[in-house]
Amino acid sequence: MVAPKPCSALTRILMAVPTRIHSEAIERVLTSVPGFEIIVSVVVADEIPDWVQRLAPDVLLMDLTAHLIPRLEIATTLLKTRCGVSVVGLLPVLHARHAELFLRSGISGFVDRNASTSDLVRAIVEVAAGRCYLSPGYSGTLRTLYAGRGTQSAVNGRESLSVREEEVLRLVTRGYTSREMGDRLFISPRTVENHVAELYRKLQLKDSRQLSCEVYLA
Repeated sequence: MVAPKPCSALTRILMAVPTRIHSEAIERVLTSVPGFEIIVSVVVADEIPDWVQRLAPDVLLMDLTAHLIPRLEIATTLLKTRCGVSVVGLLPVLHARHAELFLRSGISGFVDRNASTSDLVRAIVEVAAGRCYLSPGYSGTLRTLYAGRGTQSAVNGRESLSVREEEVLRLVTRGYTSREMGDRLFISPRTVENHVAELYRKLQLKDSRQLSCEVYLA
């Protein structure tokens, strides 16, 4: 399978993989992709925030296999600072007990740690472009957790969203407030709230947890 080609702009990647053998293997793969640049590879998790602040990468590729909760907290804290980085998390499996933590974290992409090269490249391309990505095998887990999201009416609802509503959906699931979304989209907080209400109506959602799930199931 041919890996998707990244966008023309250079995508600067900071890797945070705890074992050097895995880090070197992933780095060899990504450096062979036109348009990707590995700017640094970090092994010690506590050093990640400093490197992100110093180098301002486009994408943080973070292995969440070991020390899951501390690493997830680091990613969540970084994203709350609005530092401009998008995060792709590598996981061996998406456990149901952790799914909600992932959805609330603001991480843009989750990739099976044993996924194909094309899957990893696609995840980086998608999150660098401001979209979300979920390895195909993980979608079933989320649909099982949030029963009813696989209905035809929900699919039709997603297709009926306007461009602006899609933008609001992505931002609200990353933890932006109405005021922050308004500033980013050049609209009033009240208009943002109207868009959010439309999202709930069109997608037939009941709570913010389902809304967070929806962006990964597009």
